[in-house]
Amino acid sequence: MAMIFRALLASAAMAFAGALPTQAAMVTVQFSGQNWAALLSGGGYVADATPFSGSITYESSTLGVPYSSQGTRYNAITSGAFTYGADVYTAVSGYIDVHNSPSGGGADALFFVLFANGPSFNGANPFISYVALRDYTGVALSSQSLPTTFSLATFGGSNDFSTQYNHTPVGSSHRYGTVTDFAAAVPEPSTWAMMLVGFAGLGYAGYRKRKATPIAA
Repeated sequence: MAMIFRALLASAAMAFAGALPTQAAMVTVQFSGQNWAALLSGGGYVADATPFSGSITYESSTLGVPYSSQGTRYNAITSGAFTYGADVYTAVSGYIDVHNSPSGGGADALFFVLFANGPSFNGANPFISYVALRDYTGVALSSQSLPTTFSLATFGGSNDFSTQYNHTPVGSSHRYGTVTDFAAAVPEPSTWAMMLVGFAGLGYAGYRKRKATPIAA
C-alpha cells in the first residue's frame, strides 16, 4: 500500500512540477469602483455614477523595455475584461507601465492599459482604458520590476479607472472613475491542487515517521 501511495504521489508531483513555471508566472488582478463623471466630445462634464469592475491577467516573467530612466513597459497582459454596469468589454491587447521614483523624488505608479472591444458611449467606440495606481511619496514600489502582490493601501495617491471613446472622424469622450478595490485574485484550481499534493506528502512523511518510532515498553 505504501509503495502504491508513493508511486501515485510521485506521478502527481511530476505532473504538477511540469506545469509549475507557467502557472506560477501568471497573475490575475481584480478591480472595482465607481465612475464620478464623463467628459463629452466638444466639452462639458456630466454626472456618471456607473459602477465598474474587471480583471486583468498577465505573465509576470515578461521582460520589460525601459521608456524612461524611471519607467519600464511590459507587454505582459494576456487577457482582460471589465464592465460598466451591464455593459461588457473584452480586451484585445494591453500593456503595463511601472514607474518607480526615489523616495521624495516623485510618484510611484502602475498603469494597466487595455485596448478593448465593447458597447459605444455617447455615440463613440471604445479606444483605450487604463487602471492607474499612484503613490506620491515614491515608496509603494521598490523597483521597476513587475509586482505580483498588491495592496491598494500602499498607493495613497489618486487611483482611477478611465476609458476613452473615439468619435469618427474626430473627437473623443471620456469616462472617469475611482478605484476602490484592487487585489490579486485567489489561486487557480490547479494551484490549490499543487498545494494539496504538498500537504499529502507532508502527511505521509509524518505517518512514516510515527510508524518507524518504536513504542516504549
